[in-house]
This record gives sequence, C-alpha cells and structure tokens, in this order.
Amino acid sequence: MKSIFLYLIFLLLSCFGCSTQGDAVSREEASAQLQLKLNEINEFIAEASCTADGNCTYIPYGSKSCGGPRGYLIYPSGIDEAKLEAMVANYTEAEESYNERYHIPSDCSIPAPPANLRCENGICIERED
Repeated sequence: MKSIFLYLIFLLLSCFGCSTQGDAVSREEASAQLQLKLNEINEFIAEASCTADGNCTYIPYGSKSCGGPRGYLIYPSGIDEAKLEAMVANYTEAEESYNERYHIPSDCSIPAPPANLRCENGICIERED
C-alpha cells in the first residue's frame, strides 16, 4: 500500500512538472511569435498588387492593452480577403493574450485609419500630404 501511495505522489509530481514546463514561454519568445505572425501577414499582402488607387483598402490589426487596434494594414482589394481577415484575427487574438499575460502597457492613443490611399508601382500606400 505504501509503495502505491509513493508511486501516485511521484506520478502527480511528474505530471505537474510537465504541465508547467510546457506552458512556459518567455516574453521574448512570445514577442518573436507575434512578430512572425505579422511578418506572414505582410508577406501575404505583398504577394498581391494593385492597378489603381481605388483598388486599395485597409484593415485594423492588433490589440492595444486599453483597447482598439494597434494600427492598420493597407492592402489591394483583389487579395483573398477571407484569408487575410482570418490571419489578422489570429494575430489580434494572440497580441491581446500577450498583452494580458505580460501586462504590456499602452499609450491608449487611437490610431487614425489611413487616408488618401494610392497605388504606386503595384503597392498600396498611404499618400503623404
């Protein structure tokens, strides 16, 4: 009976150690994972091109600690928007979790949506006035 009890304690301690180590992700690793997701989104956008100013639009992305998007991504409207929206939603959710987990502060400013979008050399940009 004593050996069964010791075995159960050993098993519980082993499982406890496994579960905490599996969830341990450093802040730097989590930040790198976020950056990788954002890079993938930007690469996806870069695969598409525009032909006229009217082909350009934008989508909010990311999550600030006190709410609202981190910013806006400008892209050509001919892109697979359902895929882009899913990628951005995944990134935004991951950033929200990151902010909560690591208590990331925010300036609580609200970024303005891009204005005066134009197509330049097949790339959508915000026109500087």
